[in-house]
Amino acid sequence: MGCRKLTYLSAKRQNGTTENTGLKVVYRAKNLGQGFLSVDPLAHLRPWMSPYNFVQNNPINRIDPDGRLDSPIYDKSGEFLGTDDEGLQGEAIVMDERAFTQGMSHNEAKAFDNGTTSMSDGAKSRMNTHFSGLKDRPDWDGKLTFSEVTKWSNEGSGNPLFVDGSKIDLSPFTVTDVQNAARNNNGFIDFFDDWGGDLNTGRVYGNLRVTLTNSTSGDVILGTNGLLDIHDFRNGSAAETTNDWLFPGTPADFSIFCAPCNSKVEPK
Repeated sequence: MGCRKLTYLSAKRQNGTTENTGLKVVYRAKNLGQGFLSVDPLAHLRPWMSPYNFVQNNPINRIDPDGRLDSPIYDKSGEFLGTDDEGLQGEAIVMDERAFTQGMSHNEAKAFDNGTTSMSDGAKSRMNTHFSGLKDRPDWDGKLTFSEVTKWSNEGSGNPLFVDGSKIDLSPFTVTDVQNAARNNNGFIDFFDDWGGDLNTGRVYGNLRVTLTNSTSGDVILGTNGLLDIHDFRNGSAAETTNDWLFPGTPADFSIFCAPCNSKVEPK
């Protein structure tokens, strides 16, 4: 059986310089629908996955253009910090917590990347355990439904969620609506009471701050410094009653962040 050789040049930013760490080479069978004939050279960083896997066995939703890992950001003790502006799925980064800012640019995050060499075995294990569970989170695909957030309020222990702003449906609002909100409501638009758009947008986020960046194209930025919403189904509220009807329990407040936070509304 013939094989096709796929070669990736891997580089790592370290101490402000770019250091070539060598070639990543795998061999893929020409006549097979899936699978490789050699192991992933980075398999030791993902011990819960088969060393022969490609895009974590999910080729419909994922791509692997350069052979790198996925990218939640962790500190040196293996604790999950959040994401850069590429969201949950990008290059894995370990950094000092003091250097981290939610939604920071990917290039900036890479400049602070310490890699896993400075981590203890316990820290690596903690990071790997969290990483292996990411695919089961409601925000794994970068978007949320009302059912998902109500369930998370009871089962997520108050931990934040991260979404892709470009996947939030802002219809039927237009540039004019965003401009009016900027003048009259500090940029906030009430999606909850609008029944003409996507119900998940209104039920998940309620009021969203929308900042216009280009009136011609309708480009906007969502949230404030990466924070979209604090989901607070407090006891005794109508929202809490709905939450208990769907997923009985004791809801905990949690934050929803966007990464990236770019989106669009219809032009005037």
